[in-house]
Amino acid sequence: MGLGAVATGCEHCLEPYLPALVPFLVLQAADSAVLVRKIALWALGRFARWIGSSRPDLMPGIVHVVLARTHDDNKGVQFAATSSLDAFVENAPPSVLQPMLAYVLEALCAGVARTLQRAQANQLASTWDSLALCFTHLEVPRDVGAAVAPVLWAHFERASSLDAWLPSACFAMAKLVGVLAVDLANSIAPAVLSRCVAFCEEAIGIYEGAALAGGEDVFGEGDFDYVSWCGARPPRAS
Repeated sequence: MGLGAVATGCEHCLEPYLPALVPFLVLQAADSAVLVRKIALWALGRFARWIGSSRPDLMPGIVHVVLARTHDDNKGVQFAATSSLDAFVENAPPSVLQPMLAYVLEALCAGVARTLQRAQANQLASTWDSLALCFTHLEVPRDVGAAVAPVLWAHFERASSLDAWLPSACFAMAKLVGVLAVDLANSIAPAVLSRCVAFCEEAIGIYEGAALAGGEDVFGEGDFDYVSWCGARPPRAS
């Protein structure tokens, strides 16, 4: 943990040791102890800029390990893995990750399906956030976009307005539409917009219904947003 904590501000001093330390962290990301895996993944993300710029040859192995940990049995490790991936997408040079984009998106799409089956709302939101970052920071080739769009749309279309991960999915789908080829974007954009509007209308209806029923606690102080509603919505009527 100390190694990751000093990454910002002390990276120059650590640089002579990083060629040995980074492979060590990669090994620790597969340790039998949950806490060690979580901290190792976090620390790797802290050095994302240096790894991408100085040792791009390590990136394929690191990305493989990080994506593998998104399948971990422990939810905390899963979240640490997606957070680490986000750090690499945001901080490593795009040219380093670009050759692995199809592999990354395929793994994240599989992660959406897997977390849906496990009903892991927090990890599902994190996975959608990672997809949005990829669509924002990396150039999505036409064939890759055409492959992932129907997969993600199928999950998005079946979502309920009561799903806590929905705001992240809406943002990711909007970002996806923005990077698709014009013909494909034109075919999916109206459906995405219509679905997002329907979700918002239903959320507002639930807010209003809760208010009429005397559910004052549903409303935060000056906070009328969908995310807070997901965490404070009233129970469903039996």
